[in-house]
Amino acid sequence: FWALGDARGGHYWIACIRNGMFLEEPRLLPPHEIPAHLQSRPGFPALASTLLEGIENLQIATPDAGRLAILSKRADPIMGTPEPLYLKPPHITPSRTAVAGI
Repeated sequence: FWALGDARGGHYWIACIRNGMFLEEPRLLPPHEIPAHLQSRPGFPALASTLLEGIENLQIATPDAGRLAILSKRADPIMGTPEPLYLKPPHITPSRTAVAGI
């Protein structure tokens, strides 16, 4: 399946998953590029937790909390534990003192 979401800042994130493994690493794309990207694997359903503007045939789904808890407790050395995935570095505004050179 395709997993998609709003990454804010004018981008959506998208990942392709089969049998619990990434077929394509998650990436950020502008919304207008998503439909063409989905066509690279047309048989895969597209899932998101909320509606995303411009994406047709999107199925709304959310992770199963019980399954996430089991994965976390198991701490599988191959799959790892569920954790946030950051696709770009955080935007950090320097402090005024750092900007002023104080």
